[in-house]
Amino acid sequence: MEPGMFHIPQSTQESPATPDTFGIVRTPEIPEQLGRHMYDKMIEEKIEQLRETANELTVPRYLISRVFSGKSSPDDVYRKNIDAEAEIGGSQLAAQPGVTQRFFYLEGRWYLEQVDQQGAMHASYELTRDELYKIVNGRLSHLAEGEAQNLYMNIPVYYRNVAELYGQPHDETLIEKALAKTRQSNYDLAA
Repeated sequence: MEPGMFHIPQSTQESPATPDTFGIVRTPEIPEQLGRHMYDKMIEEKIEQLRETANELTVPRYLISRVFSGKSSPDDVYRKNIDAEAEIGGSQLAAQPGVTQRFFYLEGRWYLEQVDQQGAMHASYELTRDELYKIVNGRLSHLAEGEAQNLYMNIPVYYRNVAELYGQPHDETLIEKALAKTRQSNYDLAA
């Protein structure tokens, strides 16, 4: 996928070939589960704050040199910064040989893009207070075993990596508390 060309599914009509199945992780309304959601939302806010302060000079070009070239408008800088974040996010996930991937947060959703010899897969994850929705190519989709736990473990790591990308401090206590909540949680898949 080309730099700055991240894909955001806009409707359920984007991929009619995807089966009409869905999976939702339901977490019981107990204080420790609600705490997990609180940490995720705090991390999302921190990421937004990092982006608000970013400009064309914020991201060291030697880290992601191919993303940045020439003078850019503020919208271009925003998109390029998200592109840089997505590449770093993709590198923090385990990948099969021959698969390139990107992982990023944008406007209330987490996105995962994977490309292999068979083509591209675009997934988004929406976290609510007690549910996790997965949308693949525009349709609700089943979550694989361990997928929710993996997502929840990667959110704080992504925040740490993005703060480092922008050369800003991160809240290590927030990261550790979010990871601890994930480790002590059981996520049940509801089909």
